[in-house]
Amino acid sequence: TTWSVEPQSAVVNVIEDTPTRRVVSLAGMKTGEVTFVFRDSARSGAGEARVRIAVEVEAQRYYAVRRQIGETFEWQRTDVWNGNETKSTDVWRVTEVGAGASYTTKSEPPESGFSEWYLRGGNRVRWEFDSLSSLNFNPSTKSYDFPLYVGKEWLSERLEEYYDEEVGFYRWYGMSTVQRREPVTVPAGTYDSLRIYSREVAYNESYPLYAPRYERTCWWSIELSAEVRCVEVQRYSEEGKTYENRKTSDLVKYA
Repeated sequence: TTWSVEPQSAVVNVIEDTPTRRVVSLAGMKTGEVTFVFRDSARSGAGEARVRIAVEVEAQRYYAVRRQIGETFEWQRTDVWNGNETKSTDVWRVTEVGAGASYTTKSEPPESGFSEWYLRGGNRVRWEFDSLSSLNFNPSTKSYDFPLYVGKEWLSERLEEYYDEEVGFYRWYGMSTVQRREPVTVPAGTYDSLRIYSREVAYNESYPLYAPRYERTCWWSIELSAEVRCVEVQRYSEEGKTYENRKTSDLVKYA
């Protein structure tokens, strides 16, 4: 008796194949059907037997881990503003872990004056520069909605309050999707990651025609429980012209 499988791509390995027992492993299946087709090669003109099996696999779920004081992320940033490219390096260190595993990061060297506050999992709630200017996110950026799994979608809405020489308010609306699981290579190494795509738009009552549109694709490392690469594109229109800012952030070193 010979046999085959439909779809053929479902079979990745034959574990055992004897006249009375066949064991195979399947891959790439989510929820669907796989059909085994058996034929008796010793009988001329014999028909075939088809065995159809329903496959239902629950998506693997991933949860945020608790950050540790002293964790350090070094980033290489590439900004392209209307065709002009600049490069920079940022180093952020976890300096405090609070209730509910919320945490604070500060830039290195300390005199640079940047601080950020996050909820567990990496959703930012506040950004501050030397207490002179700050940006509050209410409730949070909701870049991540745990547990994460391939195919998950979630909506986000937040109010951003910017304090500098004047106060500004923007309300953001968006949707995020975990597109797939894939490896990504950055200067720090290759990481098994979830690719997460987000689209957002901002609205300000004082400037109703100025509505920034924002796209963000990030690779969230399963090993580090943190993003290791992000590509952010922001577009806005002003006086009939459209402007674009593209920022790429790659993890150079984790310690």
